[in-house]
Amino acid sequence: MACHGNWHTLTIADGLRELGLEVHLITTLSKNQIPGFLRERAISIGYLHHASRVRSFAFRMRSMYRNPLCLAEFGMFDREVATRISLINPDICFLWTSMAVRSLISAKRQGAKTVLVQGNSTLNLFHERVMEAGATWEGVDRDWIKRQEAEYMVADIIQVESKYVAKGICTRGIPLSRIRVVPPHVSVPEFESKPLGDGAVFGTVQMSRRKGSHLLLAWWRDLAPPKCKLLLLGSFRKDETLCPGPFPHGVVIKGFLRGDEYWGALRSVDVAIFPTYDDGGPRALFECMAAGACPIVSERSAGPDHIKDGVNGFVIPIGENSQWKERIAWCANNPGEVRLIGARARQYVKEKLSIERYPFALKELLASI
Repeated sequence: MACHGNWHTLTIADGLRELGLEVHLITTLSKNQIPGFLRERAISIGYLHHASRVRSFAFRMRSMYRNPLCLAEFGMFDREVATRISLINPDICFLWTSMAVRSLISAKRQGAKTVLVQGNSTLNLFHERVMEAGATWEGVDRDWIKRQEAEYMVADIIQVESKYVAKGICTRGIPLSRIRVVPPHVSVPEFESKPLGDGAVFGTVQMSRRKGSHLLLAWWRDLAPPKCKLLLLGSFRKDETLCPGPFPHGVVIKGFLRGDEYWGALRSVDVAIFPTYDDGGPRALFECMAAGACPIVSERSAGPDHIKDGVNGFVIPIGENSQWKERIAWCANNPGEVRLIGARARQYVKEKLSIERYPFALKELLASI
């Protein structure tokens, strides 16, 4: 479930609702942007016009605990959320990084346990190897980094999406015992089997140098696999650092799609490629796998947590360009084997990472607090 990119919080709320918890939402979103099951309990504290950069949510729930649980995701409204938390007197607070210091302190003053929900890769801006992709410190708010580090020190538990992100947090001196890995769970729509086409369809979601898009386009230009297509899904900006000159032959720009259009595009993909330098968030990967695509991922991602090389996908080290090109060429020439690997990838997600199983993952998290 997504809303202005903040699908994390709403998915958590939905999972907690499935556990029988009453959810009360304090949000910067307007009520018509909130799912129906939460809408009647929402308290609006203003709408954010730059929600992709600034986030603000707070949730209130009642359960087996003496007092309500409080779940908060926010951005510029840290002080506002902290005030609301002080009025709720919760037992447990879930708070979204990266401006939660006041809210964390407010919750702990009341004796509440705190869980800091970490995004897919924001912490890994600290990793020097991101610079390999051409990323720079320009535009990075150093005060934001300091606030995030302060949050790690205050929170009781840090919830992350992958072992890759957990390792990144450990590099900041946080013990692994305070970190819980809860991968996102996704819908697994039912599809009819698609016939084998004349050529394989490759695809990738989101485009940036950090995600290795410039490498993928260079490999595609060199290989020029006959009768094959490369679908570019998601929002991105075309510039010379990603692709000097025109796009290579066979590249199809799909852009940002929603709902049935998005799943229809994913369903057409035979091979999903993620040559990322640094990305611990596996949602797009899981959605491609759920659609039956054979995934190829780098080791600097959540992929190794879930992909057994050669069984339900492939894991290739970033920087090994020849291996990536060889695997892409193999997939183009072996559609039958690719289809079998994609089917195993879909089955893995269906059995372990379907949205119906997410409440059980949250239940395990609550039991560990």
